[in-house]
Amino acid sequence: MRQRLTTRDLLTCAVLGVATAVLMIAIAPTTAVVAAVSPPAYALIAGYSVIAPLLALRLMERSGVATITAFCCAIVTWPFTALGLLVFIALVGPAIAMDLAFLLRRRLGTGRAVWVSAGVGAIVIFFLSLPVFSPDHLTATILTLTLIARLASYALACWIALLLARALRAAGIARRTPTKSPRPRR
Repeated sequence: MRQRLTTRDLLTCAVLGVATAVLMIAIAPTTAVVAAVSPPAYALIAGYSVIAPLLALRLMERSGVATITAFCCAIVTWPFTALGLLVFIALVGPAIAMDLAFLLRRRLGTGRAVWVSAGVGAIVIFFLSLPVFSPDHLTATILTLTLIARLASYALACWIALLLARALRAAGIARRTPTKSPRPRR
């Protein structure tokens, strides 16, 4: 049975996406320089952009929320980054992959599914970023280091997202989405 996203879910995705966008815009000049100089170093720090989509997956436990969160981030970010409209591909591409991997949550459990989603997202962004590498950076060493850095940064982002979800739930700020709507009392 498919459940619709609630207004609360959509607003949560939007808030998480905009918060990430503000951070991305603030550090865009620095990350652009790092990306041009060292793809592995950039890959190591760029994982922060998936904290919000992974947090959305964990909080709402529904496939689709990572993509919505990333899309909200991309809408705000694209005019302010060196990537321009390509930021939609860079943010939404891995998020779609994460949402698809999250469909395994019934088999793996939600926590493990979030980890698998992060790993799949890291691999997708690695391949999506290859066309923007300079020819000088297309060596086996740099590609291997970049892939390892992507996996490490997405793992760190996943760990942070899971910690944030736990803290938000402990503080009573985030609640679990009910699986069934309550029946009206007669």
